[in-house]
Order: sequence, then structure tokens, then C-alpha cells
Amino acid sequence: MKPKTIERLIRRLKKLPVIHLDTSIILEPGNTEEGYHCKKLLNVLGIKYRGKLSLVALGELLLDIVGLENYSERQDSVEFVYSLIKRKKIEYGIITKTVDESATRIKQIDPRIEQTDRLIMACAAEDKADYFATLDRKLIGNGKLERELGAKIRHPKDLV
Repeated sequence: MKPKTIERLIRRLKKLPVIHLDTSIILEPGNTEEGYHCKKLLNVLGIKYRGKLSLVALGELLLDIVGLENYSERQDSVEFVYSLIKRKKIEYGIITKTVDESATRIKQIDPRIEQTDRLIMACAAEDKADYFATLDRKLIGNGKLERELGAKIRHPKDLV
């Protein structure tokens, strides 16, 4: 591909709305109804949305993969995540001091939210994401959390 074409594609990608992915979007089995919607959302990354994963979400993915006893399944899972990140140009969100502060405010809004979810959502806020995609029903459409994040919290079926 010519350098100018690559530059044009990168500029177009940077203009897409940013969507932070909860770990559940990647881990949901494709043979469920929710998995079907997750798969559709993952397919439009790089076309309709610019995907981001927090390092916390990547850590959750790694823990899930390491927990697989079957070597073949473990290798397939690593390859799937690697391929997804490379193919869809998914970027990473890091943890900063402001992420920790935002996670504390999220806990004050809804103490039921687990620490890892608070950190993943706070990374979305730090990255000024337009959307946070999750399967977690207690998060979806929560107006107080959306105001804190500055992003809409949506189920994958509402994003494709």
C-alpha cells in the first residue's frame, strides 16, 4: 500500500467515534444471542468505531486465557485476541492518577460496581471515549455513570 493511502486511512480511523470495550465483549461465546451481537460489534471496529481496550481489560483477558486447562484452547484464545487487536487496530488505554480518581468517583456513584469494572470504565473516561460497550446490565444506560464517564454505556446490539 502506498504511504499516502496509509496516511489517509489512519486519518479516517482517527475521526471515528471511540468505543471502549469491556472484557465481556470479547469473552462472550459466539454461539449465544449476546455473543452474536458482540461479534457484530467487533466486526465493525475500524469501520464504524475506533476500538480501545484498557490494560485492566487486557489483564482480565489474560487471566481468563491462563485459566484454560486445554493447551489448544489456550493457544487459540491468544491467537484470537492477538489477531483481533492487530486486524482491528485496537488501541490501549492506560491507568493514570486521574483514572484512579475517576474510579473512586464511580464507586461513590454505585458501590456495587467491582473494582476492575470501575478501572475499565475510568480508562474510558480518561480516553474521552464516545461509548463504553458492555454486557453488564447494571451499567447499561446508567445516567449518573454516563455523566461521570462522558460516554454512553451501551449493549453491543445498540451499537451496530
